[in-house]
This record gives sequence, C-alpha cells and structure tokens, in this order.
Amino acid sequence: MSAAGTCLLLAATLAAPAPAKPKDRWVGTIVCLKGASVETYRRTDGGEFELQKFTFRYLDLRVVEEKGDFVAVQNDEAVVWVKKEVALRPRDAIDYFTAQLDKDPTDQRAISCRCASYMAAGDYDRALRDAEEAVRMNPDSPAWRNNRGEVLVKRKEYDKAIAEFTTLLEESPDHQFSLMNRGEAYVRTRQFDKALADLTAALKARPGCPALHMNVARCLATAKDPKVRDGKKAVEAAQKALDLFKFKDGRLYDTAAAAYAAAGDFDKAVEYQQRAFDDGDFMKDDGPGARKRLQLYRDKKDFTDE
Repeated sequence: MSAAGTCLLLAATLAAPAPAKPKDRWVGTIVCLKGASVETYRRTDGGEFELQKFTFRYLDLRVVEEKGDFVAVQNDEAVVWVKKEVALRPRDAIDYFTAQLDKDPTDQRAISCRCASYMAAGDYDRALRDAEEAVRMNPDSPAWRNNRGEVLVKRKEYDKAIAEFTTLLEESPDHQFSLMNRGEAYVRTRQFDKALADLTAALKARPGCPALHMNVARCLATAKDPKVRDGKKAVEAAQKALDLFKFKDGRLYDTAAAAYAAAGDFDKAVEYQQRAFDDGDFMKDDGPGARKRLQLYRDKKDFTDE
C-alpha cells in the first residue's frame, strides 16, 4: 500500500464515529421532581399515558420503570408516571434548584428540594446547610424541621435526629413523617422496642409504606430482646415490604434474609442474602457485614443485631 493509501486509511479510521454510549440508566435511580404540581400520568392497558392527578408525599423518588419519554416513580404503594423532563437526577436537581435560588433566595421549597437533592447525591454537609437555612427561614414548619432530622440520620447523628423528631412529636403527636423517621433512627441505634412502637403507630396512617414494613421486619428479626424478637411476624412484615417495593433494594433483601433466619428457614435466608449482593450501593455501604451474615445463614445460624 502506498503512503497516500496509508494516510487515507488512517483518516478514515480517525473519522469513524465513536461507538454509541449506552443510555443513562433510569430504573433504580433516585430523582427529584421540578415541582409539586408537575403533570402526573397513569399508563393504560393499551400502553397509552393518561393524565391523572396525584399528590406526592416525598421530595425524592425512586424510578421503577421507563418507557419512551416517561418514567414511573414509586411513592409508598403507588406507582406514578411523569415525563423525564421534570424528573431530575440528583446532580441535575442541585443545579436546577440552585438556579431557582439565585433568582429568589427566599424560596423555601427550592432550598428544601435542593436539600433532598444533596441527600440523594450523598453530600450530607451541604444538605445540612440547606436544611438549617430552611428552618431559619421558617422555624415553625414541621416539614423543614423533619427534613433537618432526616439529614441528621444520614449523617449518623442519631441522638440529634431523635431529639429533633421527639420535639416535633411533642408538638404534633400524629406527625407521620416524624414517627417514621424517629423509628428509622431507633432502628439504626438498635433501640428496637422504641422503633417498633413508632413504626407501628406510623403504619396505622400509612399501611402502604414499604419502608415501614421493612423496618418492622428488621426490629422483629434482629432484636436481642425475646419480648421483641418474633421470626414469624418478621417474615410477614418482610414479605409485605417485598410485595410493595417495586425496585431492587439491598437493605430490603438483607432484612428479609434476617427474617427468614429468625424463623428458622435458612435456605430462604441464604437466597435473599445473595439477592442483596446485586445492589451495589448497599454492598458499598455494608458489604463486609452482608457477607458475614450470609455465612451465618449457611451455617444455620440466625442474626442478632447487638
């Protein structure tokens, strides 16, 4: 081949388009919606999307399905469709709400949404700053104070979080989110009797919340106190959570495994513990512990979270 031919070959190679990059993954990701009044849809049996009014309980939501220009997000037991253009991944949401705050620094919802976005992105320091600012703007808002408590749980400042939720509940005993989140903090600190009381109370108002059933199962399955520990009820609660969750969640599978082990079904415990390994985020957070629990179940031993 001539030198010219070689040059032409090189030019053609250099000019060839790069392989197409895979599309960004939607299913399994957390998104923050642009606003509380975005259009929501249901998907008909024929696959069409119809407007359907829905009020979201949360600032951040998990994507459970994708179809064309739409994604389905889970809000407790409900699966709701929204357009992708209003569903922002955490870093995009941070930029979006920052731009809103540049225009109006007093926009409390924007700062609370950015707080949730920072939490979803794992940036708990900035999340706490936003939570504190929202409370400073409106110290009488239970929602903003609850958000601050949620950030404290993420930061593993459990005593401060429990104090925050307890104060809120003294003022509003039926505040569902405070009950739910204080229950989570009690689970994290292994105060399972107190956790179970909060979670059970929260479930009366929100029986379709899968996270509540999951945490009830964790209390019943892993508590050291025989007055709390109940393998059979733990399996029932874990199965309810499994039925309600529409996405793979390592902590849920880990909880289900502990429940089945507490009930003496170690084959099921091994099965669910192995499923937990498919959740990269969960394994990053608790991989060594998850592997130890798997070995326990293989050895026909249950797990007590002391």
